[in-house]
Amino acid sequence: MTRQGQSAFDPQRAAALWIHPTALALRQLERRVLQREGFFDGRRHLTLRAFTAACTEAAGWAGLLEGGNGRPLRPITDLEHELAVVEAAGLFAREARGTAGALAALGTTGLQETLAQFVELLAPLAERAEDFLRLLAADRVAKNRDLAALYRTYAAVCAQLGVADEVRQNSAVLRLLRGPRQRWPVVLRNAAGLVFTAVRWLPPFVETMLRELERQLGRDRVQVQHLLPEHEQEWWGGELLSRTGRLLFGGEGASADGREFQAPETRTAIDQFSSLREGLAMQDRQLAESARARVGFSCSVGVYGEVEDLARRIAWELYDRPDPVAPEEIALVVRDLGVYADAVTDVFRRFGIPFHFRRGEPALAVPVVKTMLNLVELSATRRRDVFCALLRSPWLDWAPVRDPAALADAVLRSGVEPVVRDPAALETRLAVWYRDRRVPQPAQRARAARQVFTLAAGAEQVTSLAAAVGDLLTRVERLRLPRQVAAGPAFASADGGAPTDAERRGWWLNARAFEAVLQICQTLQRRTWAGMEHTSLPTWEALLAVLTRALRNLTIPPAPADEAGVWVINPYDTAGLKFRVVMIAGLNAGAFPRAPVPSPLFPDSELLAFRERLAATGFLPAAALAASRARTSQENLLFLSTLTAAEERLIFSFVGHDESGQELAPSVFFSTVWRLAGWPAYETLPAEPPDPYDRWRLQHAQGHFLEHWQRHRAAAPGAPETPAIPPHKRRPFAGESYLATVPLPLCRAADEWRQRRACRPAEPPAGSPAGVAAGNRIAEGVTHALRVEAERRAFFAAQAAQATAEAAPTPGGLPGHAHAGVIAGQVWAKLRPPACPCSPWCRMTTA
Repeated sequence: MTRQGQSAFDPQRAAALWIHPTALALRQLERRVLQREGFFDGRRHLTLRAFTAACTEAAGWAGLLEGGNGRPLRPITDLEHELAVVEAAGLFAREARGTAGALAALGTTGLQETLAQFVELLAPLAERAEDFLRLLAADRVAKNRDLAALYRTYAAVCAQLGVADEVRQNSAVLRLLRGPRQRWPVVLRNAAGLVFTAVRWLPPFVETMLRELERQLGRDRVQVQHLLPEHEQEWWGGELLSRTGRLLFGGEGASADGREFQAPETRTAIDQFSSLREGLAMQDRQLAESARARVGFSCSVGVYGEVEDLARRIAWELYDRPDPVAPEEIALVVRDLGVYADAVTDVFRRFGIPFHFRRGEPALAVPVVKTMLNLVELSATRRRDVFCALLRSPWLDWAPVRDPAALADAVLRSGVEPVVRDPAALETRLAVWYRDRRVPQPAQRARAARQVFTLAAGAEQVTSLAAAVGDLLTRVERLRLPRQVAAGPAFASADGGAPTDAERRGWWLNARAFEAVLQICQTLQRRTWAGMEHTSLPTWEALLAVLTRALRNLTIPPAPADEAGVWVINPYDTAGLKFRVVMIAGLNAGAFPRAPVPSPLFPDSELLAFRERLAATGFLPAAALAASRARTSQENLLFLSTLTAAEERLIFSFVGHDESGQELAPSVFFSTVWRLAGWPAYETLPAEPPDPYDRWRLQHAQGHFLEHWQRHRAAAPGAPETPAIPPHKRRPFAGESYLATVPLPLCRAADEWRQRRACRPAEPPAGSPAGVAAGNRIAEGVTHALRVEAERRAFFAAQAAQATAEAAPTPGGLPGHAHAGVIAGQVWAKLRPPACPCSPWCRMTTA
């Protein structure tokens, strides 16, 4: 692998194959080239995943993926991997029962997680995995010997299934690349060279694969273009890039969409962001000074409040700034998409902001999937609470029970046992409870409850996993779940009228998720899994474990994906992407960067000892069997490479307080950027905030921001050259989430406008949103509740002010975060009328 510029080989002119980190990066490049030139030659571009898959397929055709009996093996799928993990853990537990092994004490779920983590650790080692297993098998530590035996059981299950696990696949790919080039995939066979673009760091297996390609093609025809320049790699790479790893990285790559096509202003911004990264590495404010006007900072209350504050900023970028930005040119980057998914979906729809989730909704969070899993869990546990959750599900038809929710309430109130072993006891208890309360037809109601419980619970014992799946699908049909899903968006309509766009998206999400679960169940029903029927795990629990594991990494797009709107992605997806505005949320201590937690399988000292022994006998990738401190380098590179996605502005956000009012600390990433490029970097603050969005807010909502800004600009009494608030104690503007209501000029949704008008009836009107219907009873009721809440809040605020009248104000403190109004706000979130139907980014105000 060579650094860019060291070789006469020109990948732009030669027929080089460009390998991109993700499909997102490749599609964005394709769109930009098509817009600029009208033509894009996709034959020279692949994603890393597609490149590896092509090599695996070629290895199979070359006869390199074969079992011990010479039978060809096919690559393992995600579902087959999860099934093999569940079965291997069950078989190992049965064989280890009664022994003194370290893993024998683990439960079934613990064994499954241990095996999954161990397979993930082994897969990148490829051919060296066998050497590592031999070391473990001969080790004096019982835990290590058990791990080797557990993996052998997993490999045997895979062989019986006729599939090749990742270790076997990776080993076959390396043997393919060492062999004749005529056996390589066609796309690689005809390439004059390879260029791996937008590389953040090289995973262990990719590093080994590149070494083999270099031997075959030559050192000058395999190029690696890193997201960061070489000196930044050395600053931030640390353990991850030590020894051979650092030598694998090329210079900062100008990809196929090079800088020669960028506008001068964009090139200037990119250079300023490069100076910002250098300032971060050197802890030098002067290096970061040029980027001060291009960074912004946000502080919020809770995850939902953080999303609202950032969405308000996004709406300004889309609608109010002098040169508006297209939604596709904005990215919201969050470390954990699952934590932010619900808040982003609700807030962005309220504000009328189009958005696109990179990975969709987690399948396990989809209501119809929860319903199906609850059916399996009820069969496995017979728990009363699971039965009540099923009764409350809108996806099931509980005839002859007319009011399933009322039955669920009766089951909980009547004192039914937490585990219903005998449905007759359920009937008896409900009959007595109904008679005591003089409910009409108590015996018939109790009998109907017993019938639906028997139907929902299914067969108490089944003879095989296939029989369990068949029983589940039969119950699904009898409860008419497929009919409810097939009813379309009309079923999802809350009031029986025409479904809204949100209801259509919700139905689409549930329909796609139901289809995915059905496919998994039908696959389980068709196939007889090796040894699965003889596992010690009860069949219903085995089915629940298999379905849960198969679905936990599955995501469902809530609507047909068109990648239109603001992109909501995680930091791993930013490699190779470019946006005018990048907002990084969740920069809290422990969240991003994450703490370097040691491996749950091996302590660092043990990993390093095994690594040293393996490296003494052959090549070992730099990041293989890395100690926990290497994860710090990964987090650094992840953050720094995320910054490279911005071409105009960078916004950094953290949650200052949680929903209960507990103060939270920003992460070292936020604190360092704030100190080097935020307000603390100024000896004397300028007349106006450096962030244009802050200047706009200061102009349109002075009552909220002016006092905070003036306090930070004020000089100390008797010392005009000394600021009253020292630079290191300066704090950014607090977001609107710290307020009970949003100032009218900053309102972005009809519900915010109504809430403000209800709590501040004396405030001069600023126009009425077109979506507010006169005489809306829900709006009137919630308005009254909000007024009562405002009066209560004012009373307690007065009491607090009186109690702390003599306390000095905290310099640089944030405005008080109001917890009053939370209940009314929750009521409003459930009952609010539809959003304003006028302009997508309606300001709800008039000039």
